[in-house]
Amino acid sequence: MRVLLVGTSYPSSHDDWKGRFIKDLVHALATRDALDLRLWAPPGEIPENVVNVLTADELEWLHRMLASGGIAHLLRTEGWKASGTVFKLLRLLRRGYKRSGDVDLFHVSGDFSPFQYDQTSTKQHSPQSDFEKSNDSITVSNRSRNTL
Repeated sequence: MRVLLVGTSYPSSHDDWKGRFIKDLVHALATRDALDLRLWAPPGEIPENVVNVLTADELEWLHRMLASGGIAHLLRTEGWKASGTVFKLLRLLRRGYKRSGDVDLFHVSGDFSPFQYDQTSTKQHSPQSDFEKSNDSITVSNRSRNTL
């Protein structure tokens, strides 16, 4: 199974705490022989069987955004003034998704509190894909490869 794991933070060194949960998830998933794991996240120590699919311009932009405190910090401190940064992130993510159109599963980690979900169920279904929210992650099964 081909999986694209997406995160806007990832530890740059052993001592870096930012995105530690993403690193732990990447290393755990990398032990699964049945997975072809790709990562769209700032660079850091990743297992040799995992490929970071960031382009150079996406990497440069993520570094600048993280140097500003990260997307959650920008939204908390700047509110609507951070909308340009949010839209830029969404454009970069869309490009990353399009480049990874052959994956079977997208796993997106981050703060999704602005999204509204049915309180009685953590699953949302559509004809094109299955969505599942748990804690601060969304997993999307890519049934139709032409949906993006």
